[in-house]
Amino acid sequence: MEDIRFHGDNLVRLEDVVCKINSGESGDEILVIDTEMCDIHPEFPIRFDALVIVLIKRVEGYVDVNLQRYDLSPGSLLVLTPKDYISGFSTSNDGCGTVMMCSHNIVETLFPKIRDLLPLLINHVEQSVLNLNSEEYEMLSDLMSIMKRQLAERDGILRKQKALSLMQNILYEILGLRHKATSIRKEGSTRKDEIMSKFLKLVSANFMTCRTVQYYAEELCVTPKHLTTTVKEVSSKTAREWIDDFVIMEAKQLLRVSPLTIQEISDRLHFANQSFFGKYYKNLTGESPSDYRRKVRG
Repeated sequence: MEDIRFHGDNLVRLEDVVCKINSGESGDEILVIDTEMCDIHPEFPIRFDALVIVLIKRVEGYVDVNLQRYDLSPGSLLVLTPKDYISGFSTSNDGCGTVMMCSHNIVETLFPKIRDLLPLLINHVEQSVLNLNSEEYEMLSDLMSIMKRQLAERDGILRKQKALSLMQNILYEILGLRHKATSIRKEGSTRKDEIMSKFLKLVSANFMTCRTVQYYAEELCVTPKHLTTTVKEVSSKTAREWIDDFVIMEAKQLLRVSPLTIQEISDRLHFANQSFFGKYYKNLTGESPSDYRRKVRG
């Protein structure tokens, strides 16, 4: 990491940034942009190999993260880690906000310094979006503005060190906001909500190797019947459907952007063979993996 590059144009279309990040063309270690929020129309699902922080200034809409829908409104804070998927995004026509992206290199540089608080940042399946009050919003907005000015100083003394220190401060602030929101939510949560939250965390971490309801029920110390009933009641989808949705999301991501063959993707997802993977995929999506790859790659 010899340099920290900065994308400084205001009101860059978010769709263009998405394309650059997904194709590896950006080259930015830390990227801060003011962007219109209404122009994103990529092929879903999206998964960034970056830490993405979005501070909403003006927008009405929703975002689907890890198959859960979150409403977006002025003051919303969206945080995506490299393992998170966006599977849907819709906003009003006049939305805008500030987006900060940190490369995998920056994440690996900073995370050891905040290892004691890291679980608060990465274990947040149920909390990708926070709704900030005016004071919290202004605090984060000011920090991002300072980062933007800092990155613009190409020849500043200790520029990289100052940017990393500021990024660490921003992460600490977000961790504090998430901890406060989590504490408030736990006070009003039910046992069923807790089971659902833990189930989603387990699925997001293990779906490539474990696809049985029995496995997750045992991990949660409940019966498969109880897990199925609880998940269905809380989310209107069965536990089996949640597991399958995560597998299909990963398969689509790999089919769309990876150089892996379909056989290699089948192996990556721990299917017995390519034929079984193909039948599984077609049964859930209505098309074969090869048909999907041809469609999205043109």
